[in-house]
Parts: sequence; C-alpha cells; structure tokens
Amino acid sequence: MPEAVLARELNIPYAHIALVVNAAAGVGDSKDNISHVKIAEVLDQGMHRVMCVIRSLISLNVS
Repeated sequence: MPEAVLARELNIPYAHIALVVNAAAGVGDSKDNISHVKIAEVLDQGMHRVMCVIRSLISLNVS
C-alpha cells in the first residue's frame, strides 16, 4: 500500500480497516446462493462495527 509507506516516511499515524462482506465470493456455487440484499445487510452490519471502532479511537484523543 503506497499510502502506508508515504505515511511512515512523513511520520503520519496510519491505520487500515478492512471489511469483508462476502468471504466466499466466487468459491463453488456461492455466487448463486448469496444475494445482493444479503451482502448489503452484512455490509451495513460491518459498517456499524467500523464506525464504532473509529468513534472509540477518536474518543481516545491520542496524539
């Protein structure tokens, strides 16, 4: 990730959060069994968790 390298060079704190919403994408017949609606539901749930993590980090107010 070039942004991580650049952040390190500039001494900028950097974090990465990844969200997997379809871990079985393209595996076997999963493409036929997982609807876009289900993926959207998992995405919404995951983004709620991501936002909780971000809010927690912001509340720490670490410099």
